[in-house]
Amino acid sequence: MVKKLLSYGTSPSKIAITITLGMMFGTIPIWGVSTIILAAIALLLRLNMVIIQLANYLVYPIQLLLYLPFLKLGGILSSKQAHTLSYGSIMQFAKTGWTTALAELGTLHLWGLIIWLIFWLPLSVLSYSLLLKIINKKKAYIFSGYKR
Repeated sequence: MVKKLLSYGTSPSKIAITITLGMMFGTIPIWGVSTIILAAIALLLRLNMVIIQLANYLVYPIQLLLYLPFLKLGGILSSKQAHTLSYGSIMQFAKTGWTTALAELGTLHLWGLIIWLIFWLPLSVLSYSLLLKIINKKKAYIFSGYKR
């Protein structure tokens, strides 16, 4: 059953794009949206749902690490005072209410998304190319007549 789930729609190029998109959107600087976005992308592009979500969850620690840097760089671009931004201050905004948090952090998130895109667009091309080479090598090894 697991093998069937992992092998659904798995040409080398589809696997490479699936993993790349999972990693890319798994680091988006907005918490709680990557799973939904990636599910929609997987359905729309007919990609493997298991692989894309697995890649998403594997990069979750990276999302946590890059969240503040993306917002701080976005704050620099938008000339907002983001240098004092911390996880604690974000939690304070959340405690004051979502409308206040959205008003205060909305611009930073928008600029953080722009920084994220600038960061990921060239990196995704590199990631796709590298993954495609690795997958093709593994595929060639697996199907080269290797028998146990």
